[in-house]
Amino acid sequence: MGDTTKEDGSGSGRKAVRKEKRSYIFRKWTWIGVMKAFTVGTVHLLCVLAPFNFKREALLFGVILAMMSALSITFSYHRNLAHRSFKLPNMA
Repeated sequence: MGDTTKEDGSGSGRKAVRKEKRSYIFRKWTWIGVMKAFTVGTVHLLCVLAPFNFKREALLFGVILAMMSALSITFSYHRNLAHRSFKLPNMA
């Protein structure tokens, strides 16, 4: 009696309402949005300027730092998952 499904099983027959996508340029910018855009733009500008400031010592330092960071994360996961030797806060 109260069944609103159609014979093809498509539900109540209501159409989904799609939100109109707003443009990124002509949108109303909030202060947080401006700060995020400025930060992303600054990082990209620094990346464009990076080849002009290349030094082998800096490259070696970056590679060593990346390897140490990756190993530290790996060791931390191993210690927590295999040995349960420390407690992590619940971030949910």
